[in-house]
Amino acid sequence: MKVNFTIPTSLSEITLDQYKKYLKETKDVTSTPKIQEKVLSIFCGIELKDTFKMKAVDVESICDIILSMFDSRFELINRFTLDGIEFGFVPNLDEMSFGAYVDTDKFIGDIDNIHLAVAALYRPVLHKSKELYSVEEYEPNKYDMSMTPLSVVLGMQVFFYNLGKDLSKVMIDYLQEGDLTLQEREALQKNGVGFNQFTHSLREILQGLKISLN
Repeated sequence: MKVNFTIPTSLSEITLDQYKKYLKETKDVTSTPKIQEKVLSIFCGIELKDTFKMKAVDVESICDIILSMFDSRFELINRFTLDGIEFGFVPNLDEMSFGAYVDTDKFIGDIDNIHLAVAALYRPVLHKSKELYSVEEYEPNKYDMSMTPLSVVLGMQVFFYNLGKDLSKVMIDYLQEGDLTLQEREALQKNGVGFNQFTHSLREILQGLKISLN
């Protein structure tokens, strides 16, 4: 039987909503055929009854193509378009509002609610000039980011993982300098613990999702 379907060629063609569904429906599943069924139905839109009529070698090949995408290196995507709206990553993290900061910190490691972190970090672009742009002020729950391309979400998570690593290293370097006051040293140690915990937590999340960090 001939089955018509589309195989995604990159994670930009897979939505966050699809991936969350895949994780939910394959949780604790160890059977390879069951996982392959979910890959075909969720990412390719193939009905279960049709997967049984496909050649086993074709099923394995398609699943290998899709799952191998997660071994890629992910870079931060500054701008993307969703439902006809161009969204841009917050141009200056130092100027992020407290509300956006709180929601980013709370949801960036929560796969069930990570669309809320996406909404805090990506806003509609207001003005742009070449690579420079400004974004709309943050309003919680204004936009549903569930259909964000998965490449955007994973690039965002890896960016913050690397940022946490860099900040931790900077703090260690400062602590090793001998001209810091006791108060400065204690403050850096306290913040360093927080960044280390954040980095370790995000690393576990990304590895749990089988995301390459190398």
